[in-house]
Amino acid sequence: QMAAQMLRQGGGQIVNVASLAGIAPIQGLGIYSASKFAVRAFSIAAAGELRSQNVAVSVVCPDLVNTQM
Repeated sequence: QMAAQMLRQGGGQIVNVASLAGIAPIQGLGIYSASKFAVRAFSIAAAGELRSQNVAVSVVCPDLVNTQM
């Protein structure tokens, strides 16, 4: 829906948040790493599809953060 709205308005910027685990998988966190890779891969694909329509897509891959995960 967000991309559709941006297309109607003539452009925009989508920012998705994944994890460094989506670039360098972490042992013992295979499913987590796979899901973050999927967010990253989707973002890269969407960026290619939407670029010509003035919608940019970025993905932020932060390193370890202090959470209760």
